[in-house]
Amino acid sequence: MHSIAVAGHLCLDIAPRLGSTAVLEPGRLFEVGPLAISLGGSVANTGRALVDLGATVTPFASIGDDEFDGTRVDVQGTDLLHVGYPPLLPGLLVDG
Repeated sequence: MHSIAVAGHLCLDIAPRLGSTAVLEPGRLFEVGPLAISLGGSVANTGRALVDLGATVTPFASIGDDEFDGTRVDVQGTDLLHVGYPPLLPGLLVDG
């Protein structure tokens, strides 16, 4: 199988558990269940899917206020590079 570098956006998805009686109406509050926290963004989602398909995945993502300009993405020894969510990566869009 291929070795794939996955670079781009990484975040935490936070979703409340909604009961069967929850009705979403603007301006109305209702009680929700516990929050589920999971990894999200293209690095986590694409990386997880590729691992499930049997690929060897190397993830690359920024942390905090790091600039994601691609200089730290090392693709040596990988067969493919997947870059997700380019609009969220301003360093990759500089100068077209």
